[in-house]
Amino acid sequence: MRLSAFIPVVLLATQPALADPAPISVMSAWVRAGPPSLSVYAGYMVLQNNSDKELTVVGVSSQRFAKVEMHKTEIENGIARMVKKSGLVIGPHSVLKFEPGGLHFMLLEPNAPLKLDERIPVRLEFANGQSMNTELVVRATSPDNKE
Repeated sequence: MRLSAFIPVVLLATQPALADPAPISVMSAWVRAGPPSLSVYAGYMVLQNNSDKELTVVGVSSQRFAKVEMHKTEIENGIARMVKKSGLVIGPHSVLKFEPGGLHFMLLEPNAPLKLDERIPVRLEFANGQSMNTELVVRATSPDNKE
């Protein structure tokens, strides 16, 4: 066997494998701006599960707020109400949308007024024990300017 034919195979075998894509992608993450005296804000984002396994969001937190909860707007007898949610499942290769009029984050008691274009750090917690840091951008309207 010629040595020169063997070297490319050895080099290929010793190259590190390409990293898998992140299990979760975050898109359109934002929080609606409000007056400085506001004590409750609403945050939104789209979470895309890039994995072959179901993922469950069990909690969310931010150093900028005393508390962050997941809620869903539900209409009952013509009246909108916020229902606290936990354990939101994202199927394999699926998305979970937090958007106005549906699922959203209730950001309670900010430690300082929010400013337009400020980036708010948020930590998502998953049932499998993993967590993910991301940011919400303070905006007057949604990223697509529909809200």
